[in-house]
Amino acid sequence: MKIKGNIVEWKKKVGDKVTQGAQLCSVETDKATVDEGNIVEWKQKVGDKLNPSSQLCSVETDKSTVDFEVNEEGYLAKILYPAGSKDIAIGEVINFFIL
Repeated sequence: MKIKGNIVEWKKKVGDKVTQGAQLCSVETDKATVDEGNIVEWKQKVGDKLNPSSQLCSVETDKSTVDFEVNEEGYLAKILYPAGSKDIAIGEVINFFIL
C-alpha cells in the first residue's frame, strides 16, 4: 500500500544554518506515528530543479511506503542517505533542498 505524505510546516527558512540531525520540516500522513523508515528510492537527482508536487523520494516504514512531495520550487542540493538506507529515525535530515 502506498500513501502520500505532505509537508505541514517548515522548521527552517532560507538562510538558516542547518546542522546534521536538525529537523527541516514536519510531515503528516494518514497513518499512525512510526519511529524509523527506509529510503526505498530517490525520485530526483542532486541538482534537479523541483516544482511544487514533485515527488522527492519513497520511504518505507513497517506500516506503508510513503512518497514525499516538494511544496516549494527549489533544487535538490544533497542526498545524505542513499536509496537502500535502513532504520533512519523519523525526523532525521535525509537531504538538503535549496529554495
